[in-house]
Amino acid sequence: MPTPRRPLPPELAGREFTVQEADAAGLTPRQRRGPAVVRVRRGDYRYADTAPSLTSRLRTALRSLPQDTVVSHLSALSLWGVAFLRTDRLHLSTSTDAQTRHPDVVLHRRDHRLRPLVQDGLPCLGVERSFVDAATILGVRDLVRAGDQLVRAGRTDLGRLLDFGSAATSTGWSVPASRRRSSANASTRSVRPTHGW
Repeated sequence: MPTPRRPLPPELAGREFTVQEADAAGLTPRQRRGPAVVRVRRGDYRYADTAPSLTSRLRTALRSLPQDTVVSHLSALSLWGVAFLRTDRLHLSTSTDAQTRHPDVVLHRRDHRLRPLVQDGLPCLGVERSFVDAATILGVRDLVRAGDQLVRAGRTDLGRLLDFGSAATSTGWSVPASRRRSSANASTRSVRPTHGW
C-alpha cells in the first residue's frame, strides 16, 4: 500500500520562499524536488499552483542583492500603478558595484546614495524619479501613457513630473543619444500635419 503524501505546509502558499523558510515550515527536501514545488532561482522556491507576482519576484531578487538595492525604472512604475509595462525583467538600482547573474534582473548602478520610499512593502524609488529613469528605456508614446496613468491615479501631477525632469537634466542627467533619436523619430511619425486653410 502506497504511503500517503505529506501535505504541503500552508504557510508557504501564495508566495516565494527560501530553503530556510521551507525547512522551518516542515517542507522536506523530497517535497522541494517534487512536482508541487517550482524552483524560482537558486535557493528560492514557490508552490507550482502559486502564480508569480511582480511583488514576490522583486522580494526574491532583493534578498540576493546588496542591502541598499531598491526597485527602480519600469519595475517601480509598475508598483506605482502603471499597468501596461512588461515585467519579465526586473529593474533594480544600487549604489554599489555589485553584479547579478540572474537573467531576469537588470541592475542599474547609481553614483549617489539612494533614498527609497516603501511601496507594496518594498524599497522603491519615488514616482517622479522612476518616471525620469524610465525615459531611458521607453519611447515617447509609452512614456506619455505612463505619465498619464500616474497622474490619473493621483500618484503625481504634471507639474511635479516636469519639475523633476527639468531638475534632472540641469544636474547632468540625460537620455542616451540613441534613445533621443528613436524618441524623436517616434514623435515625428506620430504627428500628422494639419492645414488651416
